[in-house]
This record gives sequence, structure tokens and C-alpha cells, in this order.
Amino acid sequence: MTPIVHRAPLMMLETLGLLYIESNFQELRPLEAALWGEELMRQPETQPRLRLYERYVQEFRRYRELSDAWRFFGALPIGEYVLLGACFLLDRGLLYRATEWGRGKLRDLLEQAYQYIWDSGLVLIDLAGCDCTLESYLKQDQCSAGFAALCREPEQYFPQLAELVRKNIPAAEMAWEAVRPEVRGFMDRYWRPDYFLDHSLFSKDAPVREIYPVFFTVYSSWMMGDICYCGIYNIAVPQRSNAEEERKLLLNVSKALSDPSRLDILTLLREKPCYNREIAEKLGLSPATVMHHTDVLIQSGLVALAPGSENQKRIYFRLVPEQVKRYAELLADQFT
Repeated sequence: MTPIVHRAPLMMLETLGLLYIESNFQELRPLEAALWGEELMRQPETQPRLRLYERYVQEFRRYRELSDAWRFFGALPIGEYVLLGACFLLDRGLLYRATEWGRGKLRDLLEQAYQYIWDSGLVLIDLAGCDCTLESYLKQDQCSAGFAALCREPEQYFPQLAELVRKNIPAAEMAWEAVRPEVRGFMDRYWRPDYFLDHSLFSKDAPVREIYPVFFTVYSSWMMGDICYCGIYNIAVPQRSNAEEERKLLLNVSKALSDPSRLDILTLLREKPCYNREIAEKLGLSPATVMHHTDVLIQSGLVALAPGSENQKRIYFRLVPEQVKRYAELLADQFT
């Protein structure tokens, strides 16, 4: 399927993310390093991206307008705030209809968002002791008092967050315009229908209908149904094949294969694509550990992302046999 390409970020999503990141920027830096690894954060090619990202956040700070209500949302743990953001993505009309929705409908939407988080094994929320129901999370000590209050009376809180987002979308747009010239060449090359699926982290047969670049966070890729949200730097753009690139591939794949858990994951994916929590349960690992290992495997090219046929809201990991074959060929050429 030829995707519908969007050359600009979805400003509702950018604003949701920037509001929280701008307010908690210093607290989130150690978390970002923990999620993506100190080694990745120190790579020379990563540093210009991070500097541009920081300027984007600073530009948003220049224009944003916060109200007293923001103190409540800005104080939520990041994972719970992400769950609220998922509600706005599951039903984009919520941004403008939040005041019309009653408690039951909003609670149903929270349940759907929690189910999405549960399936994905998102490491930002501690789901130890929880099952796939929102009620199970609300009973755990790790659930914040603020989030519990929001779930009891969502009709009191969602309109406030929707208003804050609407008010600050112009600030996000101005922040984007400030950095857009520096990424325009990349955007023009990458967000073409005939280029994206061949060079993204997603499977070539992924049923992508819409593509939105995500800029409020440097590394992210996920799908909701047939809509893809892909961090504009979390991509695999091939360069010219030469000795240096082949050496880099050999090193990256060899590193990826050096951990027993990653070998177990690849063996599991050889049978069929799996999602995060499924891998965690089958291998006796935590979802956070699985996410760390799959990120290394994705960066090596051995694994790609694709939605599954059973649940289109889940992100599945699949083995990339072509990369395995290419690695084997390069290894043979190098030593035989």
C-alpha cells in the first residue's frame, strides 16, 4: 500500500509531548540515557541531533502558555502522562470534544489506552503486579494519587488538558518553524512514499496509511492501527556500500549477536513475529530488558518493526533474513 505522506509533525502530538518535556527537561535527561543507552547518546552522529532537539524544546519554552491546571499534569509520572497522550491519539476528536464526553466514555478511552500500553510493554510505566486491565494498575502502589483521581473523574481533567494543548499548538508550530530549515533536506528525501518503507525500521509489507514524523522526542517509532508515528531520527537510511560501511555492519551485527538474550530473541522471531510482552513472557525477561535488546537488534538491522495481523495496535518485532544473509556473506568474504 502506498502510504499517505505527511511532511510536518502532527501538532497535537508535538504539543502534548513538548508541554511535558519542557516542564521536566532536566529530570528526563537521565531517563533518556537509560532508555537508549549511554553509548548511543555519545555517538558523534547523535550529538547534532540532540543539540537540535534541545533547541526545539527551548523555542517552545519561549512561546508556550501554562495555566494553574498544568501543575497537575506536569507532576504526573511520565508513563501516566504518555497514557493520557495515547487517549488523544486513539480518538483525535477528543482534543475538541473533551467537554462533551461523559465519565463512562472517557473511562473507556483510558481503558483502551492502557491496553495499548500493556501490549507494547512500554518501559515508562511500572506494570509489575498488573494485568491487562486499568483497574489492576489503579490498585498498585506505583499508581500516583493524581492519576487515580483523574481516572475517578476524567470529565474534570481531560477538558483542562485539551484546552492547554489547543492553546499551545501555535507555540509548537513556531518551535517547529525555527528548526525546520535544518531538517528540510532530510525530510524531503525521507518522507517520500517510494522511500519510507524501504528505508525505515518498519517491515516493507506494513499496512501504513499515514506517516507522521515525531520530533518532540529524538527516538521513537510506533503504530496505532495503520498510522505510523516515527521519530525523524529513529530510522535506518542506508549509505553507499563500501569497505567502511561493510566493516560497520560487521561490527554492529557482531555486537548484537554477542548477548545470549538477543540470540534467544532472534531464535524466537525466526518462528514468528512477536510483540514486546510476548517475548518477555516466553523468555522470562522484563519488558524493559526486551526493549533494550530489541533496540540493539533494530539498530543492527537484524530486526524490523511491523504491526501484527491479530492486533493492529501492537508493535511486533520480526526477523530480517536478508540482513542475516548479508552478514554471513560479509563474514565469509572477510575470513575466507
